[in-house]
Amino acid sequence: MLQGTLAQASNRTTFELRVQVLDDETKSPMDLTGLTLVFALCPRGTFPYWWGDAGSTATLVASTIPGQAGDIFVIDPAFGVAQIVFPASAMKVCAPADYDAGFTAKTDDTDICQVFIGGISVVEGVVTSP
Repeated sequence: MLQGTLAQASNRTTFELRVQVLDDETKSPMDLTGLTLVFALCPRGTFPYWWGDAGSTATLVASTIPGQAGDIFVIDPAFGVAQIVFPASAMKVCAPADYDAGFTAKTDDTDICQVFIGGISVVEGVVTSP
């Protein structure tokens, strides 16, 4: 699992983050074929997003499951490359603040791997229309 801080994001533009998922032990790319990937942003100081928790406090969730606020696109499954995208229309719900960010890979019904946990600052983008 990696820990760190992501670059600031604006709440008025599309958020895009390209990631490569590596195996913790071998440091080789993880094959993402068939995995359920989830990325969530949660206001710092609130309970984090738990898989399947209907009462989640996550502000935004992107996943490989259709119907979330954002999407995770697996670009190159064999090399563990995916892109996380929250459109500008979804980012506008984020008040300017510090958020906890988490990224998981669900390999089967019971095994969930924590890929990343860290923080991100969302700043007020000011401009509300082009």
